[in-house]
Amino acid sequence: MASDLITNFVGLFLKDRYEEIEDFRLQASDIQSEQLFNLLREAEDTEWGKKYDFKTIFSYQDFRERLPIQKVNDLQPYLKRIQAGDHNLLWPGIPKKIIPSFGEKLIPVSEQSINETFFQGINDSFAIYLHQNPESNLFSGYSVFVGEGIEEPFMKNLFNLLQENEPFITSLLNLPKHMIDERDQNHCYNLILKEIQGEKVTNFKGSPECLLSLLQKAGSTLGNSNINQLWPNTEVLFHRSTTITSKLLEGKRNYLKR
Repeated sequence: MASDLITNFVGLFLKDRYEEIEDFRLQASDIQSEQLFNLLREAEDTEWGKKYDFKTIFSYQDFRERLPIQKVNDLQPYLKRIQAGDHNLLWPGIPKKIIPSFGEKLIPVSEQSINETFFQGINDSFAIYLHQNPESNLFSGYSVFVGEGIEEPFMKNLFNLLQENEPFITSLLNLPKHMIDERDQNHCYNLILKEIQGEKVTNFKGSPECLLSLLQKAGSTLGNSNINQLWPNTEVLFHRSTTITSKLLEGKRNYLKR
């Protein structure tokens, strides 16, 4: 069991969620089917739901036969109407924000998707980590966002949107407090180092490459790039992407020893 009260409390709170995650693994097909019909029921009174009569879809076969495969361009007229202020078209209500995707196509992001997909995903990462590391003191210090090192404007817009809508309670343990602008990485890392120097850091969030760059910047400005010496309470790096390059393994092990 962790030695700090906050981590113990969060661990107890997330224990049931970890059991749900295990159910997702063991009963994936049934849960996917349940989720499909939950979404159909939620959207049945939208323009899209009425067009395809979601109320009378009672099986996966109905769903397959009723809804045609859509291309991105097929949805753009709806998205432009949403952008103009129309609501209840593809999903109930008005999206939190509409951001350009790859190729400048429009993607609506609802408050529900922010909470139930992105922030729930973060909480699920915590649940899995605390289950695997019961002695963790993850919430006894700060979580530091070092950046994603991404080039696509769509992903940057999405990450900025998530930062803007972060729950107040979780934001208390997050550093840096300012919004990161990764276009000037040198300035960005200087600001992060200034804010976290001497603070108790238990985890980092972002890409391995960005954490490595931060430690290299610490080496050039502070004269020390050893993460164990700079932030001895660091336990883990949380990374959202499924793609992790091998750069960290090419003679850089002295930077990341945990």
